[in-house]
Amino acid sequence: MKSTRRMCFSIPGITLMISGITLSLFVVASGQDGSEPRKDQSVQERWLKSDNPESVRHELRQDRQKVLDALETIIIKKDLKGRKRIHVVAAILALGDLKGTEKVALLASLLDFHVNESGISETEGAKPPPDREVYPALGALIQVGSSCIPSVLEFLIQNDVSDRARYNAILLLVALSPEGRQEEHVRQQIVDLHSRTQQPDAKKRAELLLRAFEKWSGK
Repeated sequence: MKSTRRMCFSIPGITLMISGITLSLFVVASGQDGSEPRKDQSVQERWLKSDNPESVRHELRQDRQKVLDALETIIIKKDLKGRKRIHVVAAILALGDLKGTEKVALLASLLDFHVNESGISETEGAKPPPDREVYPALGALIQVGSSCIPSVLEFLIQNDVSDRARYNAILLLVALSPEGRQEEHVRQQIVDLHSRTQQPDAKKRAELLLRAFEKWSGK
């Protein structure tokens, strides 16, 4: 049986264990009275044993934010010891798993990030995998859901991005549109974006997004 290497990144209260592209998150909460950390308590145990469940709710929000911030660090900090592309891919996907709306701008900036550094899918003659599988940020944003759309569109008109990023943004809009009305719905979203954008550079970027849509709709 092939052995699996695991790497750990630790920050106060959190361990991120990465195996291949599977990311496991383990949250360790400290006792309110300065006692030893509660290493094995489940959320259910913490909730039911507390006299103040609202404080546990607050702790869980803090735990989640620490996890999201740690994932962002793995994604953007290129000098982390042991960091490889598979770790970045796993961290991007984990932001989607966690519905990380706080990190949508980061995911939008990674829309053209390919699972392989070469940018080529290694399919060995087989049918190419879906775009959402080879562009992890696309898959992650689809998991976050339609609430991400305004932030993604805002990012795209405020920043210069690649043609691939714009095309993947169209795929995102299509994936999150009502079934059977994708083309009509996406076109209207982009037309509305263009009409309400006043800043010249942003308006040009909105036009580029419209061209990306036309490329998709004409395929």
